[in-house]
Amino acid sequence: MCFSVRDSGVGLSAEDRTHIFDASTQADFSHARRYGGTGLGLAISQQIVTLMAGTMGADSTPGKGSTFWFEVPFQAAQQNPANAAARPLASAVERRLSGQVLLVEDNAVNQLVTQAFLEAFGWQVSLAENGLQAVERTAVQRLDLVLMDCQMPEIDGFEATRRIRARERALGTSEQYGIPIIALMANAFEGDRERCFSTGMNDFIAKPFKQAELYSVLASWL
Repeated sequence: MCFSVRDSGVGLSAEDRTHIFDASTQADFSHARRYGGTGLGLAISQQIVTLMAGTMGADSTPGKGSTFWFEVPFQAAQQNPANAAARPLASAVERRLSGQVLLVEDNAVNQLVTQAFLEAFGWQVSLAENGLQAVERTAVQRLDLVLMDCQMPEIDGFEATRRIRARERALGTSEQYGIPIIALMANAFEGDRERCFSTGMNDFIAKPFKQAELYSVLASWL
């Protein structure tokens, strides 16, 4: 499905169009300074669209306005929504409406989208922005599951998981009853997967992911 927004503003030059979705450039973009705002809306929007497996672009003529568009793939709705087979995700969510999840993610856009997915499932979401915060939160909060990004500042998701597992062992918690930790990975290659399991993670999901994919992984552990 394609969505587009057209304006009749000043338009963009060919040079401007090459970097309007670049967050580092947009933060100092002259149009943002002149007309107000941070100038980061397009950069954030593109990241969200990318997480949804879509594409985003812009067409513009200086002095004649601009058209901004994005395309996102959707599955066609079933003709009979009352049929249980037509609503696998919704039916699954209805069967599990509770759970406390710690989302460990340093990217603000990824955090926003993933939190929205989790809350749509009915789960309560706590947030941590780096591995060190994750270690601290798991020590004081009652949690049903941790979603752990692997690449983060302070300490990464692998080291955070090692520390969490070490604390569980020190407290006498067996591996069977340890808190499930699911890795969020931008590059889920075979070596990365093995590293996840060797550090004590229980499962992984590759980014970007769809809402149904996230639910499928989490449902097997909650």
